[in-house]
Amino acid sequence: LTTNLGSLDGVYRLLNKLILKAKSQGYTESPSNLGDKGTGNSVYDIAIAAYNKGAGVIHRWCETDNPKVLNYIPNYKTSRWDGVDISTHGYVKEVSNTYKTLTCLK
Repeated sequence: LTTNLGSLDGVYRLLNKLILKAKSQGYTESPSNLGDKGTGNSVYDIAIAAYNKGAGVIHRWCETDNPKVLNYIPNYKTSRWDGVDISTHGYVKEVSNTYKTLTCLK
């Protein structure tokens, strides 16, 4: 149990760091380009994407006046630990759908 709690604490700390980085890069709480396929909050969407692909995915997409780029979540192809090929958008959608079904987190 202690190992599991330590792992959860590590995930929480990393996600919190990624959320703060996303906010510092200009991501807002408005929906991302994923629309209803994400969490509905671009800060959370990019943090989930960065958790999957690495913190480097949070970069200067928001440093533009183009509204189509604001809150943009890039779509990288990746392979999961279980051998399933998935895209960043697919991963965010999968995590978001799971979150939306967990009533204990609301």
